[in-house]
Amino acid sequence: MQNQSYRDRISDLSFRRAVDLVDAGDVGELSRHLARNPQLATQRVKFEGNYFTCPTLLHFVAENPIRNGGLPPNIDKVAEVILQFGADVNASSHPSRSETTLSLVASGMVSRESGVQQALLDVLAMHGADMNLGVYAALGHGERAAARSMVELGARVDLVIAAGLGRLKDIHRWLPEAEEAILRYALAAAVINRQIEAVRLLLPRISDIEAFNPEGFHAHSTPLHQAVANDDPDMVILLLDHGARWDCPEDKLWGGTPCDWAVHQSKGRVIDVLARRGFEVNLQQAAAWNARQTVESILESQPECVDDVGEWGTALQQAAYHGHYAIAELLMRKGADPNRSKGHEKLQSKGELPLDIAIERNQEYVVSELIRWGGMTLEQCLDVESDLHLFQRAVCAIKSGDVEALRKLLEKHPTLANAYQDGSDRTLLHVACDWPGHFPNVSEGIRLLIEKGANPNVGGRDGSGETPLHGAASSDDVGALDAILDGGADINAREACIANGTPLTDACAFRIFKSAERLFERGAGFDLWHASAMGRIDLMGEFFTDEGEFIVDSPRWNDCPEGDERFVFIAFWLAAQSGRPEMLRFLRDKIVDVNELGPGYQTALDRALFNGSRESIDYLLSQGALTAQEVRG
Repeated sequence: MQNQSYRDRISDLSFRRAVDLVDAGDVGELSRHLARNPQLATQRVKFEGNYFTCPTLLHFVAENPIRNGGLPPNIDKVAEVILQFGADVNASSHPSRSETTLSLVASGMVSRESGVQQALLDVLAMHGADMNLGVYAALGHGERAAARSMVELGARVDLVIAAGLGRLKDIHRWLPEAEEAILRYALAAAVINRQIEAVRLLLPRISDIEAFNPEGFHAHSTPLHQAVANDDPDMVILLLDHGARWDCPEDKLWGGTPCDWAVHQSKGRVIDVLARRGFEVNLQQAAAWNARQTVESILESQPECVDDVGEWGTALQQAAYHGHYAIAELLMRKGADPNRSKGHEKLQSKGELPLDIAIERNQEYVVSELIRWGGMTLEQCLDVESDLHLFQRAVCAIKSGDVEALRKLLEKHPTLANAYQDGSDRTLLHVACDWPGHFPNVSEGIRLLIEKGANPNVGGRDGSGETPLHGAASSDDVGALDAILDGGADINAREACIANGTPLTDACAFRIFKSAERLFERGAGFDLWHASAMGRIDLMGEFFTDEGEFIVDSPRWNDCPEGDERFVFIAFWLAAQSGRPEMLRFLRDKIVDVNELGPGYQTALDRALFNGSRESIDYLLSQGALTAQEVRG
């Protein structure tokens, strides 16, 4: 019986019909159905289970427990109809606990993810729902926004609520008189809701840091379990420093420790903390558990182990299996062979190579990363002379810095020098120069490619698009940049992804100023946008007269069809993005509106906030600058 859905366990067909109408958001038909069967508004159905044992129809609007995974956008109107037919807004779905519709809405993630949580809270409040019955439930499940809303709607604030919402002044006021039981609730609320400063205040008053959380706050677990579940490394460190143990089991049949939770849920940042505290982790485990810092630490001390085979395969196979694409990229950047086939036997996958595994597991991001680094399926590997295989072998040689292997491939297959990657507009020169760049021996590899006939100014298949130099400028790889320029690349090639500009445009737009400076040193053409982004006040005489008028026939290396005023404003916007307060002051009286929307519909203040330049932010605020959200109201 319990294997059936909640809907199918409802024996009263009239009530089941009402639930169907609730789920469909059919307000009109639900109104007619309730008019014909008014008893349904107060009727209960019985289920076996925990908190949802005797719900009324109104409880079903919360989608807690999860039945469908979503709610109709007009669910607040559905709740309104049920309430108008006499539903008890404060009825509980459990005979001895306060599981009201409000508490189910406030503690459930589906109402939030469906964008209807606030609307439901408002309707329930309007019909007299007791706000005090929902705040603890919300905080016990990390639903801070709902808890704040209920406080605004009239819920009383106590130490527990103050702790969960991080209201430090209130905590200071009530902490001295608080009893141990209340302190335990407050600590659980603060940990679950990531209020680390509140936890700092509470810990000196906690007598037993390993005691289980109180009822309603995941009582089977300790505060440390919940910090791990949140993947909150700072909170984990704080609790460990105050005596919490990572080997303390939860109060369930499984008896999982916080360490077990971190492993089972792949809480990589927490595992990084535990590894620094003595928890033994090998490279394959760190890759499987998404523990990036631990992977980096192991490879820093033991770089030769990057392709070691453990009980469950290589680290790269683990990353592919679990879908950790950033770990996969890190491993390959550190030299992992994307086509190593050993050690797959115990993985629950039919694939042998990492790419086979990622494809079978539908790990799309890992698939893309593996292909970018030359990964192949077993079938492709067996087809050793296919064009696809040859190109991928060359990619591997470039990215691993194996210049001799690249030389042999180019001498045996000379057309590779200008071949395009299957399904893309990238040649081997693009691969060598583009993000993430900084491959071993990359300058030598680029020189070899050009020596063997690669076109340093190659674009896409149709002749358009970015050149390899654009990629080198964007990846901040000065070595690659110099090598491609020495090989004949046009330093002012157009068709950048930004404003159809030059490599210098890419470098300035992406704030890659090491590349920008080198391009400038090597004679790149520049215009006002470039000079502004680079903070070159000394060059402003090229673009403005002594009276401050813009010289309309000054150099232009970027497209700006909107005209001269827009061109000057974008220079101001770029100065904000690049953290150039002196340039902002210089350009301020040369623009019309400090709050004009720039690229991406963002203001200059948005970009200064993104950059984090305090001086630029303060100056813009002094000029009345607003964010785009404030501009749009």
